[in-house]
Amino acid sequence: MPIYERDNAAEERDSAADQRDTAAEKRDSAAERRDSATEERDGAAEKRGSAAQRRDSAADKRDTAADERDSAADERDTATDDVEERDSAIEAREMAAQKRDTAADERDSVADERDTAADERETAANERDSATDDETKRDSATTDRFKAAQRRNTAAHERATATEERDTATERRDTAADERETAVEERDNAADERDRAARNRDSATEERDNAAQRRDRAGDERERSASVSTSEQEQAALDREGAARDRDEGSRDRERAAHDRRQAARDRAQAGVDGLTGTLRRERGLVDLQQELDRARRSEGRLVLAFVDVDGLKAINDAQGHAAGDQLLRDVVLALRTELRSYDLVVRYGGDEFLCALSGTDIEGARRRFDEVARTLAQKNPKASMSTGLAALESSETLDELTAKADAALYAGRRRARERADSQKRPPSS
Repeated sequence: MPIYERDNAAEERDSAADQRDTAAEKRDSAAERRDSATEERDGAAEKRGSAAQRRDSAADKRDTAADERDSAADERDTATDDVEERDSAIEAREMAAQKRDTAADERDSVADERDTAADERETAANERDSATDDETKRDSATTDRFKAAQRRNTAAHERATATEERDTATERRDTAADERETAVEERDNAADERDRAARNRDSATEERDNAAQRRDRAGDERERSASVSTSEQEQAALDREGAARDRDEGSRDRERAAHDRRQAARDRAQAGVDGLTGTLRRERGLVDLQQELDRARRSEGRLVLAFVDVDGLKAINDAQGHAAGDQLLRDVVLALRTELRSYDLVVRYGGDEFLCALSGTDIEGARRRFDEVARTLAQKNPKASMSTGLAALESSETLDELTAKADAALYAGRRRARERADSQKRPPSS
């Protein structure tokens, strides 16, 4: 699975884990409400016991009042003949009646409290039953939370593995970049040496030409002199022959210097070209891309940047070897070169990533052209494919911003493709 897919899967699992944690927190809250209902039920039980005690106390008071009433009746019967005693008995009876009324009021109050306690007990029982259902849900939530934690740990492990793979790929890419930079420096140094050698040859050639000219002038002067001896004529002839040889040698040196300069120019040009695919390397390509953006702004302003990612390159490298992966990259570049215009820039941006600049077109025109690229690639290699994100240049955008927009379009396209694939895999709803 590519690194970006693992990252997306890890983010989705984290989101699912957060949702399950939220559900677990809700179930925990329900459990807390159940515990609160249990406490209220226990409180209602305590109130019921207190009401029972008050009811017993009221009954005791009622019995005492009844005893006092009976005693007053006995006294009344005894004091029937004595008026004063009878009045005292009446007062005692009235006092007993008052106590009886008070006891009745207390009994009624206790009955009210008992009814209230019964209502509270019923409410607590209902909450307890509801809490029992919440407990079942909480247990289920605990199980879900445990499973979510396991999935989150798995996602974290996959994300860590993907990070390690990405770091390893980055290290390999940096190492390759360092090697390429070293090779570029060596080519530049070789070109500089060739230039210096060419300049030295040019200087030596000029000196030989000057020496030849001096010999020619000396020979001419000897010939013009009337008193020139035979030996001097012979020397003049030798000087002229030497001058001719120097001129021939100078001509050959100039040819070698020109050849060295041409080779130095080729070395400088090849220093910015990717040796595997023949596309521009990232450092040189970004310079040319910036020039293309500047040119587009000076003219009609239309330019589309394509971010191309070769699908499954790592899997092919792992399963079939790097030679197969290298061939896949060459097949992709061949398809790009075949369907894009000769002046469209193609830059190897990363190991399996390319940037393409299409000037003078819009998104729809670029999309049709890359559809042709995909068909050409499929004909060349039926198992090969690539993902493409397109971004049109806005007036104030930098190259980095335009590249980021094209990269985002690539990932959005991949996400939509996965969603379509998942919807096709799901069974139709009944």
